[in-house]
Order: sequence, then C-alpha cells, then structure tokens
Amino acid sequence: MNSFRKKDNSIDWQKAAQAKWNCASDTDIDSAAPLYIAADTNVNINWLVIGQPDHKAGKLRVLNSIFVKHPAMLNELIEKFAAYYKPLKNRSIVFYYDQTFLQGRSAHHAEAFHQTITNGLRSKKFNVIPVYIGLAMRHNMKHKEIDDALKGKRLLQPIFNRENNYDLINGLEDAKTKITKNGFEKNKTAEKDPDSIDNPVEWRTDGTDAFDTLFIGCNFFPQFTASSHSSVYQK
Repeated sequence: MNSFRKKDNSIDWQKAAQAKWNCASDTDIDSAAPLYIAADTNVNINWLVIGQPDHKAGKLRVLNSIFVKHPAMLNELIEKFAAYYKPLKNRSIVFYYDQTFLQGRSAHHAEAFHQTITNGLRSKKFNVIPVYIGLAMRHNMKHKEIDDALKGKRLLQPIFNRENNYDLINGLEDAKTKITKNGFEKNKTAEKDPDSIDNPVEWRTDGTDAFDTLFIGCNFFPQFTASSHSSVYQK
C-alpha cells in the first residue's frame, strides 16, 4: 500500500482513509484463496495478523497486520479490517484462535472474544471459518518451530510484506525472552508501563502473539493445502 506514515512512523489513518486505503494495491494477495487471520486482545491494544499459506512453495505470506489502541476495541478493529479488505471478491476467512479467546471482556459480557470477531466479520459479509487450536503452545516449543521456519529448515517459512507489517516486524525483532520454571517464555515485564517511550505499545508482544497463533494454525491446523499462488512477493 502507499505510505501514510507520520514522522514518528505511526499511520495517519485520516490521510489513508481519504486516499481510499485498502488492499487494491497489494499485489501479494492470492485472490483465489481465503485470508487466514489470528488476533490478540487486551485493554491497551487489539491486533489482527493476516496471512495466506502457500503450501506448494512452502511459504507463509504475512500480508498485513492491523491494530487499534485503547479506547478502541475489537469492534473498531473489525471495522478497520473490513474497510481494508472491502475490494476482495473472495470473502472467505479462516480464523484461528486459542483458549484465551474462549472468554469475554468481563463477566457481564456473555459473548466470547472469538464470537465477537466471527460475528463481527460475518456482519460485514465475510464467510468466516473459525478454527480452534486449543491450548497455546509452550513458548520454548513455539520459539524453536518459528526459528526453524524462519531459517527455511522446516514448516512454512514466513515472509513479510514489510510496508504492511512495519510495527509487527519491529515487535518480532524486539521480542525478549526470559527463563522460567517452564523454560523460555516471552519477557513482558516492560509492558507493565503503558506509557513507555522506549517500548511503544504497538511494538510489544501483543502483535507477535497474534502472529504466533497464525503461524501455528497455518502449519498444524491446515484448512486448505492447494494454492494457485506461484510467486512469492515481498515489499
């Protein structure tokens, strides 16, 4: 997509909207295949990471990542996603989620997170296929699987549309780990300060958690293995 970034690298959403910011100029989308998504939600920021696995080429194309900050929540995130992908004729979406999405925002909110996303996207005329992947994989196992995949050793190798994933890539590069009784885990200590200048909320582990779920889903819970997309595109 065209760059609508401000000097601080945040996106000027008003300018993007005026320029009809959407996926029409993204040449890495396989228009014949569904979109695959995963999410992460919390009080400060909510993410969707969007990709398409190409099993023929052994690649996971990470097409885009979208987030909204507090006070915006999942409904606003869905609006943003729907606006960006409105030009698509194929309205199919595979939505991966784990056990953390079986709960809702509070005891007074009966709808679970995965239902909010599924119902919200369906209201926007998307054909959503929810896929539950169970308990989140332990970090030390997940770290090895993703590390091997990034090196092209095994599984689907993630490749990133750099313009559409600027903040996600920064989060992945900045992700820290710590050793606990369960082995290696993501170190989220710095995230206790929501106003940290050195660690902006969009570069923390929320986006990378959504990416992890997408990676696990596409590799271990495949829904479609055929792909007409023969080329790998990277901005």
